[in-house]
Amino acid sequence: QPQQQQQTQQQQQTQTQQPQQQQQIQQPQEHDYHHLHLHTRQPQHPRQSSPNVSQVHKIHAEELVEVPDVEGVLERKVLREHGKEPRRRQWQKVYASTDGSNFVLFSSKKDMEKEKKPIAAIALNAMQINVEKEYVKKPNIFYVKDNFDFMLFQAPSQEEMLEWIEILNHKKEGRQKAVRRNTIVAIDAREKRSPKSKRKQQRVAHDSLSNNGNYGVVRRQLNKYLKARPKKQDLVQKGIIEDAVFGGTVTHQVSLERKICTVPNVPIIVVKCIARIEVNLKEEGIYRISGNASQIQHQVGCTNENVAALNLNSVEDIHVATGLLKLYFRELSDPLFTDLLYTKFIDSAKLGIEAERLAAIRSLVKQLPPENIATLKYLVQHLTRVASFKSVNMMEISNLAIVFGPTLLRCSEPSMDSIVMDSPYQRSVVEEIILNPSILD
Repeated sequence: QPQQQQQTQQQQQTQTQQPQQQQQIQQPQEHDYHHLHLHTRQPQHPRQSSPNVSQVHKIHAEELVEVPDVEGVLERKVLREHGKEPRRRQWQKVYASTDGSNFVLFSSKKDMEKEKKPIAAIALNAMQINVEKEYVKKPNIFYVKDNFDFMLFQAPSQEEMLEWIEILNHKKEGRQKAVRRNTIVAIDAREKRSPKSKRKQQRVAHDSLSNNGNYGVVRRQLNKYLKARPKKQDLVQKGIIEDAVFGGTVTHQVSLERKICTVPNVPIIVVKCIARIEVNLKEEGIYRISGNASQIQHQVGCTNENVAALNLNSVEDIHVATGLLKLYFRELSDPLFTDLLYTKFIDSAKLGIEAERLAAIRSLVKQLPPENIATLKYLVQHLTRVASFKSVNMMEISNLAIVFGPTLLRCSEPSMDSIVMDSPYQRSVVEEIILNPSILD
């Protein structure tokens, strides 16, 4: 009996100890969940309420604090101030800082330290702060604007630009922000991640800062389409779009107009432009002065619609006709001297002896298509007549060669080096042909 009493007492003690142990185990869990509830969103489903270990460590490393004031160097451009546009819109380096909900600008850091009068003090309460996407002359641009003020700011890097936007928006709204305890100037310490994932996160963050959340996605898709779109010549060959006079080739245009052409092997647009221009050959600055762009584009549309019905006699400004002719040769998909012979023509112009140079140019001209030779001959005869009035129109053969050199003798896909280095030789070839028209016979 004494043994049985001892066993029953031990069982009662163990039963009373078990609930106490369970309470002791549950207390830390309740404390942890209470701490999580303060700093994270409340889970929608009870089954998902238990966080993983990484989340717990991350939450314990953060705390809600006021965003401190920050400062740094920026460049500013004023587009509108106090409802008025400034006389000069120039970029100016400033030292920017935040003071509560104000964005204060100084000429330099020393002026701020000496508490001098700032250049501007912008109240952020009613301001819109975001990435500026329309200004493409400089990178890392963001704007600060309202109904009366509009200013652009350039940050040294894209990361700093995004941080400025984020901090200014927090200052504007007076919100608290969860930051790392060991961070400096309210900049979140990033987790170590691969460069690929980091670039992806920066792109997503950049897109989310726009007024429309889908703007960045649409822009990337549109750029992808524009880069992958087919060439115009391919669409013409497939019959998707009709043949256009501008942007084609001389050979193809002559083949289309063979039954209605007035000058054999010469496009109608060239004949009509020259006929209109020769009415005013004494016009000063002919071919040098540019015509009205909108009127030229109007004539381009009329030409592409029906070149046979084009009437340039009604064009009052002679410079519109000259601009139309230059634009036609400039937009040829295969230049008048052709891509195939471009390098050889440039090499021939480099020959030092005049006889060798003329002989080389003559042999290369014979290799051009017959339609190109006929069009070039017709144009050279016209330019010779223009130069005959040089005392009145101030356009000598050298000046005409400067105008038509890069237009007639060019590469369809030029590089920066070819544009700069080949320019004098392009002019030289055209000038030699105008001075020696027998080359074309």
